[in-house]
Amino acid sequence: MSKNNANLETNKKHVPTETDSSSLKGTFIFTMSIGLFIVLSWSAIFFLFLNRM
Repeated sequence: MSKNNANLETNKKHVPTETDSSSLKGTFIFTMSIGLFIVLSWSAIFFLFLNRM
């Protein structure tokens, strides 16, 4: 039983490295670009709607 507890303690220790933060930075940029695309598309369709009223 104590052997399993020792293995769990060693598995819990995780030190984030530089590659972890760079992948999150890429995720953030991609998410913001998708959001910008959605906002610009919605705005274009809305102004087209207003123009045709």
